[in-house]
Amino acid sequence: MDKNQREVRLRQEDADLNRGLLWVVGAVLLECLLMVVNRWYINFYPAEIGVAEAILNVMRVLRLGGGVVGILALVWAALCFHRGGKAGWPAVVGLVLLALAIRKIVSDRIHHRSDCSTGVCSGDCAHCHMQH
Repeated sequence: MDKNQREVRLRQEDADLNRGLLWVVGAVLLECLLMVVNRWYINFYPAEIGVAEAILNVMRVLRLGGGVVGILALVWAALCFHRGGKAGWPAVVGLVLLALAIRKIVSDRIHHRSDCSTGVCSGDCAHCHMQH
């Protein structure tokens, strides 16, 4: 009995260590992403504008892709929950991706409206055509 309890405890410790390592790896990846965005998208030199435009295009794709993947993750979580399994991680991933997609869409709308009100907008949307 003592040997079985020790095995169970070791498995639980391994699972906890793996979970902790995943959090550390996720934090490192997020920090790297923030450093790349800060250097190449926010604080770029005029000669590097091509890189900033490429990052902007990737962000546009991620806005749509993140929303789609978020919906798929929530569907996956609902199926796991319906079957009686664990649905925590898929639900968290789905909610985070949907929140990021919604935040990006709202941020773009607010930013665009402020550009229109200051006269900086390029005028290539229905909103601007109605105001100009």
